[in-house]
Amino acid sequence: ARVLSKLEIDPGLSLDITQCDELGNSWDFDKRHMREKARRMLEEQQPELLVGSPMCTAFSTWQRINRQRDPWRYKRELRKARRHLEFVCELYKMRLDSGRLFLHEHPEHASSWSALCVQKLLRKEGVRSVGMDQCQLGQADRHGCPIKKPTRWMSNSREILARLNKRCHGTEGAC
Repeated sequence: ARVLSKLEIDPGLSLDITQCDELGNSWDFDKRHMREKARRMLEEQQPELLVGSPMCTAFSTWQRINRQRDPWRYKRELRKARRHLEFVCELYKMRLDSGRLFLHEHPEHASSWSALCVQKLLRKEGVRSVGMDQCQLGQADRHGCPIKKPTRWMSNSREILARLNKRCHGTEGAC
């Protein structure tokens, strides 16, 4: 976002749980009225690109361990995460239908990639996905060591996906 202003590109806004609307309410998509507000904003503002990265914790490979430890909590968190994922997929479809772009990010091995709403989008004409490693975009730990973090992106923009299609071929911590 810092770079965008230098390129004279409006970075838009963030509808993230850590951000608040003009009334001081966090963008909590567990709340129906906040989902409706986000839909209205998208329809009114018609941004050229919508970037989504919904909660991925419940879809991570590590969370599958919790199925055994606390099945009730696991199911509750997964249900909440699915609702968020379905919501962003609905927003992505709105972008497709209006001839605009979307970009979705989730860890490459997250179970969310097999969700019905994601699979439906991937079957749409012009929608593709690519894998990449975050170290190729500079992700590093606090000591500056690269963090590979395999990530998958889905978009209806071939140009964006071409730029993100980067794999790390380094070994022993070197990229």
